[in-house]
Order: sequence, then structure tokens, then C-alpha cells
Amino acid sequence: MEPGILLWHHGSDLLDLERTRQRGAGWGAENLRKDFSPATVIDVGVWQGTKPLYDAFPDAFHVLIEPLQEFEPKLRQRLSRMDGELLLTAVGDRVGEAVIDIHPQALWGSSLLSVAGSDFRGNAAERRTIPVTTLDTLLEERRWQRPFGLKIDVEGYEAHVVRGARTLLRDTQFVIAEVGVARRFEDSYTFAEFVALMDSLGFGLCDVVDATKTDGRLVFLDAFFQPS
Repeated sequence: MEPGILLWHHGSDLLDLERTRQRGAGWGAENLRKDFSPATVIDVGVWQGTKPLYDAFPDAFHVLIEPLQEFEPKLRQRLSRMDGELLLTAVGDRVGEAVIDIHPQALWGSSLLSVAGSDFRGNAAERRTIPVTTLDTLLEERRWQRPFGLKIDVEGYEAHVVRGARTLLRDTQFVIAEVGVARRFEDSYTFAEFVALMDSLGFGLCDVVDATKTDGRLVFLDAFFQPS
């Protein structure tokens, strides 16, 4: 492909794709559970929630981390049915503030990174300043119970989240991350770079929960990592 990849044309198509992806066989509770039993499951980039993950570990404390206030009512409703907490912040590899591009037709696709090439989200309707912290900072503040399970879906910012979680990852049983294959965002990682980063932190790829393609080419994977 040329520098960017044209992914989709309409927000409704994106929404349908996301819903379908969450229902894929690999997202079944039994497959996610494997032999793990985390005391705390951390869901970074929640959108409206990752129900298969919550169903897989019903006895865990669920930490929902989502920077967009638009999703707060739905997530509060989810927390009324399970043990956990909602943190309205972004996470990365530093503490401070950042500007996020808000895409009203596909809120879940809002990103701290600029879209690469031609994409319907290229002209953001709103740019919003949001707080950013790190998972290690939150761990120190919140004193979550170990061991952990971690899911990350932050539109190209996954490597930043991982770099800010080096202490937390020492007690983490698994990481599920949406990992880009096609170039979707400026200044993001390549697939090889992300796998190498996880390897440097002691995690190996053990499963692909789901894969999304366009025009017969991989766009991103829901990749499952466990300690090597």
C-alpha cells in the first residue's frame, strides 16, 4: 500500500465491523480464559465495554479505562452488574495532557495519533485535551490486587500504553492488544516493532483472537500475549 490505507467509507460500516469483531469465536469466554485467573482485569480503551472479557473472568475486579466522557453512562451501567471501577483518563508512557481527535461518526476510533493517508476520520469534528497517565502510576495510586489481565485497544497508541506499564506487566498473566498490521496512524509502531517490544518485556504471542481485513489484506489483529 501507499503511505496510508483507505479503510472504510462510512461510520456505520465501522460500527458494524466492530460489533462483529467482538462476537468472533476467538472472543469466546472459554478461549479468553485459557488457564488464567487474574484478580484484576484492566480494560484500556473500553468504548462501550468488552463483555466477553468480563464474562470470562466474572470474579475479577474490572478496571475500565476510557478517556471519552460520552461512554460514561453506559460504563457506569455495566459496573452496576460487576465489581470494578471506571477511570476517565487516557494512559500512555507519561503523565500529563494530550489532545485527542474526536470522530463523532465513530467515537471508538478517536485517537491520540493522526490518521495516516486517506481515511474518513481525517477531518476530526473536535480536538479535545484529556488527561494522560500511565498504568504504573495508576497501580501505585490504586493498589490493585495482583495478578493482572490486560486488554488494550487505543487506536495505534498501544505501544505507549505498554511502555508505561513495565512494573504492572511483571505481575500480568496475559495481554490482549489490538495490534495494527496496515499503516493506519502517523508515528505509530509496525507490527514487528510491537511484537519485539512485547518480547523485550517477556511476553510472546500465543493466540490471535480475531483478525480484520479489507480488500483481502490484514488491517489489525486482536493479539493474545502471555509470559514467555
